[in-house]
Amino acid sequence: MHVVVDDRGELWHAGSVELRRRLGDERPNFNVAEYAVRNLGFIDLHIRAQSLQVTCRPEFVNPISMVGLRYLLIDLQPRRIMLKLFRDGWQYEIVAGVDDVVDKIENLAKEAQRNFFRRPLALSTIEGDKRLRFHKLLSAWRECEGSIAALPTSLLEKADALDRSITVKLGSSGRMSIVERGSGFGFYGLGWHSDAIGRPFEEQPDQNYAAWLRDDYLESIGTAAPRFDWVDATIAAAPDLRRRVVYERLILPWRTGSGDRLASGFSIIRSAPSLS
Repeated sequence: MHVVVDDRGELWHAGSVELRRRLGDERPNFNVAEYAVRNLGFIDLHIRAQSLQVTCRPEFVNPISMVGLRYLLIDLQPRRIMLKLFRDGWQYEIVAGVDDVVDKIENLAKEAQRNFFRRPLALSTIEGDKRLRFHKLLSAWRECEGSIAALPTSLLEKADALDRSITVKLGSSGRMSIVERGSGFGFYGLGWHSDAIGRPFEEQPDQNYAAWLRDDYLESIGTAAPRFDWVDATIAAAPDLRRRVVYERLILPWRTGSGDRLASGFSIIRSAPSLS
């Protein structure tokens, strides 16, 4: 048996039409399961008799997927388990049991995200005199209750927030794509940022950072609620360059008249020391 656990904890047969539809491509010219593992945080499982191979990319796997994996492993009770992990190439490891599988993946995920830290801030701290741009944007969102015609461009402009904002759209496959981006971002270099619109959100130069951010946007869209955070992140801007940025960020979810689900993240840098 060959199945995958998606980023919602749901189980799919790897070769099924339903999985291809879930990914938004019914006639792909690529290995669907491998693509989902390497880019979307899915977990791939090959089951043969009492043997099991678990394939994943730890830094992309989220806690919901891990819950789905744990339940499946408890049901299967395999005698032999091999981990196939994507970490700068494929790596293989034999593990002793169910708990060892989960612990290994979770520890590697935490290690990959050790450069990223967030602390939730109360929306009540967004006051007009201290955080004016956040205040104006949050007020605009509350006034329209997150309902817009197409894109939130005009609301972002009125709040003087367009330059430091990025807006993503959630597709039917569960993937997000960038549909709007302000001119105030430059840590990946002008080449990437100039053609960011239309790119999958996860396909940023620092994919670990993108995977870490992705869950915040998905949570805001899923709950239809704003979130306000203090973020400290060390980003791999290039293979030989890291940049540490400290910023406050407000994420707002939107729903359009056609039913599209979007989210905009607006941030203000509080400090940005460079690291070699």
